[in-house]
Order: sequence, then C-alpha cells, then structure tokens
Amino acid sequence: MPRSPSDIVCFPHDRMTGLVLSNAEHTFLVSLIGPCHGVEVEDFLMQAPAVAGGRRLATNHPAMDLLFESIGIDVHGFMKLEDEEAGRTRLKPKKGGTAERLLAIYQRIELHLS
Repeated sequence: MPRSPSDIVCFPHDRMTGLVLSNAEHTFLVSLIGPCHGVEVEDFLMQAPAVAGGRRLATNHPAMDLLFESIGIDVHGFMKLEDEEAGRTRLKPKKGGTAERLLAIYQRIELHLS
C-alpha cells in the first residue's frame, strides 16, 4: 500500500544546510558576542542545535547576517585594543588573541556564505 505524504516522517540528518561550529567556537561566541549584540543574536546562538562535532548554525536564518556583522565589529574592536597595547598599528591580529580567533570564525562564515 503506497504511503501518502502525511505518513512520511522526516528526521533531521547531518547533511542539512548550515555551518557547524565546534563546541569551543560556539561557547566562545556565546560568551563574547551573545550578550553584547542583542537578544536576536544571542537567541540564535543559543538555539543552534547540537550535532556531531559541535553546533549547527542555520545560514539561511535572518539572524545569521546579524551574527556575521557582530563578529566583524568585534574583530575590528579587538584589533584596536591590540594596537593600543602594542603602541602601534598591527597588520595582523595578535597570535592566539581574541581578534585572531574571531577573525578565523568570520572567515569560515564568509567562505561558507560565498
């Protein structure tokens, strides 16, 4: 007997569209970006489903643009702080610093969205 479309149960799978951040990257963004850039960004990060290897961000969600912009703003801000600490303008973020970690996530998102 053939099944009707209403009888078919769909289960999410790992090949769903989106970008998977490691648990460490997700925790980093939640602690740094979430509280500073509004409830919509914070909720978006907190609602990212857990998947193998971390958390999946729905790249087609409207809050993804806000997150992307927020990360860019914070990269710029942390670079300015590093410039002040160094007493000069740096060409690259300080190795292992907050700006470098944020920039790496920013570039992954940018690559994924392109």
